[in-house]
Amino acid sequence: MEAELPVYSPAVHDLVRATLRSARAELRASRELVLGGREPVGIHRSRVALRRLRAALALFREPLAGDAVLALREDAKLLADSCGPTRDIDVLLAGEFGRSVTALAHLPRAPGDLAALRETALRLRRTRHQQARAALAGEGFTTLDRALEDWLDRPMTVAPAAEDAMGPLAFARDRLGRRHKRIVKRLKALDKLPAEARHALRLQVKKQRYAASFLSPLFDPTAARAYIGAAASLQDALGEANDRIDAMRVVGQIAEAARPAGRLDWIAGALSFWLSAAPMAAIDKHVARAARRFARVKRFWRDGQEDEERGS
Repeated sequence: MEAELPVYSPAVHDLVRATLRSARAELRASRELVLGGREPVGIHRSRVALRRLRAALALFREPLAGDAVLALREDAKLLADSCGPTRDIDVLLAGEFGRSVTALAHLPRAPGDLAALRETALRLRRTRHQQARAALAGEGFTTLDRALEDWLDRPMTVAPAAEDAMGPLAFARDRLGRRHKRIVKRLKALDKLPAEARHALRLQVKKQRYAASFLSPLFDPTAARAYIGAAASLQDALGEANDRIDAMRVVGQIAEAARPAGRLDWIAGALSFWLSAAPMAAIDKHVARAARRFARVKRFWRDGQEDEERGS
């Protein structure tokens, strides 16, 4: 038998609407950058904004139980996924690819074929940018934005709060506390986590970071900033290893796009081998340092728990 969901006060629903309104404004501003220029920054910011929107809907899933607005998570995912390939190839070109030129320079034909591989990557990058821009300029975005706007303009139909209804502070403390405990538990076994589990942990940390930013206005802003900063550092550190795995996948895609077919397979293979063999010690040290910082950072939502809830 499923546990009965708590009753949420109208103030929680006010918080939901304020969060989604802010997320929509961020998304629209990012998209304007895409429509107004050719630089990839707008695409990357739109991807992040779409992920933040999805994170907000997931955070408030229980207060929104049964509401059609939750279906927008899948629409936002489709748009975010259309921006992902652009991010992957940009990360490779801005990071590991440049270092590989020096590392593989001793191989016969390597400098010339690495240059050819880069030119192929740039052509593929332009194609991916065009695809992402088309998605963000298309009907999918318009439909998502209009549905969100209609929902935000709709009058709330929340029943008056019961005496035992959960208010904003109790909601925030419950969600942030439970998520934080799960992350810390996994961090204690960090050395034993395989790559796939570390990737899952990074996603958990990212969601907690977003949740903390959504809920931080309810608490002390200085303490909240410290926590969000520690979560961001841990997310970035965990992402370094995952970026290397993604880089190997993208190198294979670039080689497949080369013409004539197979011409750059050997240098793509050499680059992938170099990526797989590159020492992980520095990355592991960075992750361990970020994990210690996160475990020690002040949990800002624990302050003043004896106070009455704001807005309840």
